[in-house]
Amino acid sequence: MDNWCNPSSTPRDEELRKLVLKPRKNAEQEIAKYITEMKSGLTSCVLEKLDKCRASWVEHSKASFKKWKTWNANTFAAWCRNKGAYKTKTRGYYNWNAEFLEPVIKDVTEVWHSFHEDLITSREKCISILAGMVDSIPEDLKAVHPIAIEPMAPFLETLSTRKDHLRSVLEKFSKEIETVSRDTKFNVTMEDSHPNAFLIEAISPIYEKCGKLKGLHSHHVRLALLENAISEGEQFTKITSGIKKAIEDALHDRQLKLLHDIHRIFDGIMDDFDSMCSVEEIQNAQRDALRARTQIFVKKAKDMINGAISEALAKAETDSA
Repeated sequence: MDNWCNPSSTPRDEELRKLVLKPRKNAEQEIAKYITEMKSGLTSCVLEKLDKCRASWVEHSKASFKKWKTWNANTFAAWCRNKGAYKTKTRGYYNWNAEFLEPVIKDVTEVWHSFHEDLITSREKCISILAGMVDSIPEDLKAVHPIAIEPMAPFLETLSTRKDHLRSVLEKFSKEIETVSRDTKFNVTMEDSHPNAFLIEAISPIYEKCGKLKGLHSHHVRLALLENAISEGEQFTKITSGIKKAIEDALHDRQLKLLHDIHRIFDGIMDDFDSMCSVEEIQNAQRDALRARTQIFVKKAKDMINGAISEALAKAETDSA
C-alpha cells in the first residue's frame, strides 16, 4: 500500500526494466542459433559436397599415377624422397601434388563461393532479428498501462545507435570467420610442402615410407605402396576433417567474445533507459483523490501503531512479567 500511495515508487518501475532487459536473454539464444546455422552451412555447402567429389578426385589421381609409374626407378624414388615435387635435368620441375589437386581446386572454389554466400545470409538474418528485438522495446513499454514514458525521444535515438553497434559487431565477427575460411581454403589447395597443407599432411608419411625403401625389389614395392594409397584416396583424407576442425574451432574460440559484445550492447540499452526515461503515472483525478485519502488513512494507522497501540503492548508485556 505504501508503494501505491507514493507515486515516486511504483512496482511498474521494475516491470518496465524487465521489459527492457528481456531482449538480452533472447539475443543470447539467437547468437547460439546463428553459430549453429553457420556450422550447418559448413556441412551442407562444403563438407557434404566435397565428400561427393572425392571419388572423381581419386580417379584423376589414378590416371596421373599411370604416367608416373613409367618413370625409371631412380627418378621415381627421387620424387618420393622429395614429397612429390622435384626437378631433374632430363624431366625438369614436376609436382605430383599439384596434379592431385587439379580437380580439388575446381570443386573447392565452387563450394567456397556457396559457403561465403551462406555466411552472409546467416549474418544478415541474425542482424535483422537482433534489430527487431531492439525495435520491440519501445512498443513493449508503450503497451504497459496506465503509465506514460517521458521523455521517450532521446531514448529512441540511442536505440538506433545500438542497432548500428549490433551490425558492426556481427560484421566484424563474420569477417574474422571469412578470414579463417580463406586460410582454410588455402590449406586445401596448397600444393607445396608447407605442413599446413592438408594434402601434404596426409600423403607425406606415404612418401617417406616409399623413399626409405631399398633393395632389389624396392622399386616394385614402392610402386605398389604408392598406387594402393592413391587408389584408396589417402591423399585426400585430411581435407574434409581439416576444414571442419579449422572453422568449427574458429567459431568456438570467437563465440564467447561475440556474446560478450552483444551483452554489452543490451546492457548499454538498459543504462540508457535508466538514465533517460522517467516513469510517471498518467494523471487521473479520481485515483489521485483516492490516493490522498489513503495516504491520510495510512498515516493515522502508522501513528496508532507507533503510538497508542505500541504503548498498550509495552504495558501488557510489563504487566505479564
